[in-house]
Amino acid sequence: MRGEIRRLKGNLRYRILNINEDYYLIDTGSSPWKALAPLLFWIFSNPGYKIDKETALRLLTNQQVKPFKNSIYGVIGAGIAISFSGFLTSITDRLNINSSLPMNIIITIFMVILTVSTFLFILKRLKKNVEENINYTELPERKIKISLPKISHLITISIISLFFAAFSFAALVAFVQHSNLFILLLGLIMLLLFLFLGGIALDHGKYKIKFK
Repeated sequence: MRGEIRRLKGNLRYRILNINEDYYLIDTGSSPWKALAPLLFWIFSNPGYKIDKETALRLLTNQQVKPFKNSIYGVIGAGIAISFSGFLTSITDRLNINSSLPMNIIITIFMVILTVSTFLFILKRLKKNVEENINYTELPERKIKISLPKISHLITISIISLFFAAFSFAALVAFVQHSNLFILLLGLIMLLLFLFLGGIALDHGKYKIKFK
């Protein structure tokens, strides 16, 4: 069977699948592993919740996702990360262990945890925004297997994903070695972009669909 997948405006976490006039809400944020490896969207099945046409159209056209508010959360998270990194760096200065390798490792681990926590918090807010329209977890669930997209899309997603991951890792390692706060900030930003890439890997379009 062939079905059409559409994104919810302002919400990277969810998709609407239309197949033979049956509608399903797909939650792309249900598995944290797919954020780390977007290709898993097409290797494993995805949870889909059957909804009626009216609900699907409401989610697609009048979805109250408050994109500005969610972007504020991202900015706040990044601001907190920057503030804490500056605070921790000032501590190392006062203790006269600035550029200490162990301390830099501790700072890096702490900031990575804070960045991942910010990402998970935003995912939770996106879920809450959808649940304001419908409590989909109480609806019938189907396991949906989505066929591989065009090779060009796979290559693009793979290259971008690897770039963000490699850049983030290299920047964090560079901070550990050189204690450069700007490099740490770049690494955290790239990490956040890498995590959000999973939300756009399953792009809108027509796909072959199988139910399990």
